[in-house]
Amino acid sequence: MVLSVVGLTTSGQTRSFNEEYKFGSIDFAGRYIAALSDGDYTSTDINGKLPKTSERATDKLSIIPLPLDGLKKPAAQINVSNTAKSSTFPIATSPDGKTVFIVETLGQVKGALNVKQIRAGNKLTAIDLSDLGLPKVTDTIQLGQNPKSVSINPNGDLLAIPTQIGQKITFVPVQNNQFGKPKSSTIGIQADCKTGSEVTHIEWHPDGRYIAAVMQARNQVVFYKVQRNDANIKLVAWGKPVKVGSNPFSGKFTPDGRFFITNNAQVLSTQRQPEYNKFTQEQPKGTVSVIQLANKKNISSNAKHQIVSTVVADVSPEGMAISADGDLVATVNKLVTSYTEDTKGLNKNFSISLFKLDPQTGHLSKVAEKSAEGMLSKGIHFDASGDHLAIAVSGYFKPKKTGAIEIWRVARSPSFALERTNQIIDVGKGTHAVVVW
Repeated sequence: MVLSVVGLTTSGQTRSFNEEYKFGSIDFAGRYIAALSDGDYTSTDINGKLPKTSERATDKLSIIPLPLDGLKKPAAQINVSNTAKSSTFPIATSPDGKTVFIVETLGQVKGALNVKQIRAGNKLTAIDLSDLGLPKVTDTIQLGQNPKSVSINPNGDLLAIPTQIGQKITFVPVQNNQFGKPKSSTIGIQADCKTGSEVTHIEWHPDGRYIAAVMQARNQVVFYKVQRNDANIKLVAWGKPVKVGSNPFSGKFTPDGRFFITNNAQVLSTQRQPEYNKFTQEQPKGTVSVIQLANKKNISSNAKHQIVSTVVADVSPEGMAISADGDLVATVNKLVTSYTEDTKGLNKNFSISLFKLDPQTGHLSKVAEKSAEGMLSKGIHFDASGDHLAIAVSGYFKPKKTGAIEIWRVARSPSFALERTNQIIDVGKGTHAVVVW
């Protein structure tokens, strides 16, 4: 695939729905926002059909420098293969923020007529963001098939990626924006006749010695100690798998490393008509679970992790974020927007759920929730202050089908509240992942 960078101007007005907004200054803290947009796989085509060839667009990474002053579109976009089909986090940021890493879960559409005909992805790409106006690819390698997510260790020199349809964890050394030789380790869990053993999400512990592997089909999180000796990497089970809510999409460690939090969708939003209409109004709400980690001084085999809190979010909480100081958790909830526009009972909104986390006990409590128009919202990230959220929205029903990054405020006084700002940044249709650094 040919990679190119397109500079974008910041003049003109950005239209949201039926209004013309003039943006004021928003104190969104950080250096930049990065967002992935899948030009082929739009929200209204998630029923398995692909857009017509004439309507297809290029997959992109968009870079939005901060602060958000005045009218904003991305400072630059670079073509890079990605897909909204990815169930978790296909993008990771280096600790210094100067590089992003992107996995290709599904390959390019090319001659495919539906999703089933698209080949499995296998690429890992590094993009240098030293100059936010001129992102550039520094390395690309092929991995095992169908990489699901990517996470980088705190030292910034080792990536962890579920590959081979989630049966292996591939570790990729990285130095000076260049990849070393990948090393794969089996997860040590065999599928049986009832339950698969696919790892759908990987997350490094803040101390860099452990990883968490989310297994969606088993409703489990498995923790491993990573033993690294030069080029050799070995996974040692750290305690027993922990059962969480149904269909965990992803998970995040709190900044202090004491807890691991998962967002559980309860049911996967893949039902087709007419089956879906049978329970349109009965779609169960998802949950968020907090796992308290075992004392790391214990022998790995004796480690005991336990669920200390589970709370209700909204329907299909497929995206989750934790604030930098670890006191807030937010989910973006897709609701029922992954069906064709003429689906009876279709909800044209997404919602955000906000939770307060007790850093000592791990107790989680919902403090706010709000919905807004938008389809297939699954990417969410706090800014550096924890006072704002960036939300990835795949598209809108009006006035045009395009994707955007929306900026929301987190009000804390006199009580918690979520406030949608008029800062909506057009980054192209199929926007599904966002990170803030």
